[in-house]
Amino acid sequence: MEVRMEIDAYEYTPGPMGDKWLEELKQGRLTASKCSSCGTVFLPPKLYCPVCRGEAKELVPTGKGRAVNVVQVKVDDEGKKLTRPVKLALIRFDGIFGGLLHYVSDEVEEGDQVKPKFKVERRGSITDIEFFERV
Repeated sequence: MEVRMEIDAYEYTPGPMGDKWLEELKQGRLTASKCSSCGTVFLPPKLYCPVCRGEAKELVPTGKGRAVNVVQVKVDDEGKKLTRPVKLALIRFDGIFGGLLHYVSDEVEEGDQVKPKFKVERRGSITDIEFFERV
């Protein structure tokens, strides 16, 4: 028996640190949060440190990332064939706890150093990053 749960009414609230992070994205800057207690830098940003539970009070630039676990996706979330395959990768950043799962350009391979390619018109969303491209 298949059970489907509708989640159209769900709305995610990013909180104070998330709001700051989204504003940085809108300005074309990718940042991570830094714990004021232990100094751990992490992405996605959170108000409280995932290592020591200290409070994160500032955002710091991420620099370039590295594409790991690159995959090519040929079907959508309903199993329908895409008109054009897309590539996704987990993007990790040196010295940063965590990472981002995002689209990458066609030429990106596992292990490549990458940087975000921002859209011209941005609205303060993770989709302001069109994709990550090879450096």
